[in-house]
Amino acid sequence: MLEHCPGHEHRDGIMDEAIGTVLATVDMAVVLERTGRLLRKYFGATRLAIHRCVDERPGTAETILVDDPRAKGREPGARFALDGSLTGDAVREKRPVTLDHLEPGNPRYREEALLGAMGYGAVAVFPLLFEGAAFGALEIAHAREEGLLDCCMQTASRVSGLIAIALQNSRRVDEVRRLNALLRRENAHLKQEVQRARGEARYIADSPVMRSVIDPVR
Repeated sequence: MLEHCPGHEHRDGIMDEAIGTVLATVDMAVVLERTGRLLRKYFGATRLAIHRCVDERPGTAETILVDDPRAKGREPGARFALDGSLTGDAVREKRPVTLDHLEPGNPRYREEALLGAMGYGAVAVFPLLFEGAAFGALEIAHAREEGLLDCCMQTASRVSGLIAIALQNSRRVDEVRRLNALLRRENAHLKQEVQRARGEARYIADSPVMRSVIDPVR
C-alpha cells in the first residue's frame, strides 16, 4: 500500500481552493463540474461519484456526478436503493464508511460488484451532512494496487462538508426560482381574470348621479 495519495503534499490547499471555487456559485451544474475537477487534482486517478437522496422517493438515491478515468463518458442519473449500499450506510449512520479489499465475486454491497469488476480495490463513502441531516454521499474508490489511503480520509471528509453546503445552497436557490415562477404565473392568471370580469360587467345607468358612482368604479 502506498503511504500517500498523489495530492498529499498539497492537501492543505484543497480547502482554500474548495471554498474559492465550489462555494462560489449556486449553479448545480457548475458546482458538480468544479467538484469533479478539484477532487481529480488532489486525489489523482480515483473514481469519484456524488449521490443524492431522492426527496420524492424515500429510500432511493440518485447519482448526480460520476468522474471515472476507467469509464469515460459515463452519464449520471442512475437511481438505486439505499438498502444494501455503502451510500445507504453512510447516510443512515451519518459517518464515513469504508470497504477495503473489494470482492466482486462475493459482494457485500451493491458498489462492491461494480467497482471490483472495474479493478478498484477499496472505496470510501462520506455522507453529505447539512444541519445535522444527511442527504447524500461522496464516493471515492482507489485502484487495487493502492488500496485505501489513510491520508485521504480526513481531507475527503472535510471536502464532503463543503459539497453538502454547495448543493444545499443550489437546491434552495432552485426552489426560490421555482416559487417565483409559480407566483408570476398566478399573477398573470389573476390579471386575466380581472380583465375578463371587467369586460363582462354591464351596468345600466342613465342618471347623472348613477354615472358619477359607476365611472370611478370602472
